[in-house]
Amino acid sequence: SCMSTQENVGFYTGTCACKTCAIQISKDAPVMVQSYCHCNSCRIYSQSPITATIVFAPGSIKVVKGQENIVTYKVVAVDRLFCKTCHSALYAKIDGVFEDTFPSLLQDFPFKPQAHYHYGETVLRIKDELPKYKDFPVDLGGSGEIINE
Repeated sequence: SCMSTQENVGFYTGTCACKTCAIQISKDAPVMVQSYCHCNSCRIYSQSPITATIVFAPGSIKVVKGQENIVTYKVVAVDRLFCKTCHSALYAKIDGVFEDTFPSLLQDFPFKPQAHYHYGETVLRIKDELPKYKDFPVDLGGSGEIINE
């Protein structure tokens, strides 16, 4: 497995497809929320109708390999970082409020989604028991409005 050395035991690690770039997050880093995002920006970025995300406090996600190969694309308040060689998405920084990445990128991360965000923009309805926010909860800068199915 990629970067599975003894020194990485306390970290979740993820790489781009070509393995030029790698990110790392301490297993002790507090997870703000695990969610599904339905916003148009995430749909375009992930090329998927829904994006699974893990949200961390700013500074939690560290680039441990290939910093010089990472390109940033800014969309409004979001900096999206990706590998300039293979174009794999790595993570995003949201205006100093939080950082997020994909659970599929992090080896062995125990993804347990807690909510749907930007459900007001969804193109794929999901029937589950999770709360569906029109945008974000208040503590993440949103209206807190819930959409009932």
